[in-house]
Amino acid sequence: LDLSFNKIIEGWANLLGCKKLRYLYLNNNLLEWDQDDFNDNILQLGEFKSLVDLSLFENPFISGANPVRQYKQWIVTNATALLRLDGEILKKEDKKIKLKEAPLEIDFDSLDDKSENSQEDIEEGPHCEHRLSDMIQILRDCFDKPAVSIRAVNEVQARITEHLSVPDEGRKLFDVQETVKPLKP
Repeated sequence: LDLSFNKIIEGWANLLGCKKLRYLYLNNNLLEWDQDDFNDNILQLGEFKSLVDLSLFENPFISGANPVRQYKQWIVTNATALLRLDGEILKKEDKKIKLKEAPLEIDFDSLDDKSENSQEDIEEGPHCEHRLSDMIQILRDCFDKPAVSIRAVNEVQARITEHLSVPDEGRKLFDVQETVKPLKP
């Protein structure tokens, strides 16, 4: 089913009756999902047992101002038969990464706040690994948002070291300087 380039804004629920789809192309539309919508919609891909090719690129929820997190990993986790995503063949390495829980929404504006972070930010037990992977994603996102990079690195470093049994003298994970130097070409 090729619905590319149609200015589609909504209608994901209408596809749920088409569980035998093998190819679904919704690229270059106007789907503006937030992280929760993305998580819920992609979770439903698990019901599409025959879906081998999916294309969603060039939608605002991917390429807009607030792209969703862990896009590829969450899709691969739920669309288990998928062989191709956004025109690219999935590699074995791509298919090995399975998320245990849906990606969390991270508000980069909150990094500007000086409010204290609660213990709920990182939970112990089965959620701890998921929270750590979220923090890793925050660090990766910093490459696209240099204005918050140092603050984010310091914040994540502080959160991670609270949960690691490392002697105080070895607590620094990243050596971050407060001045940002431009990268050399």
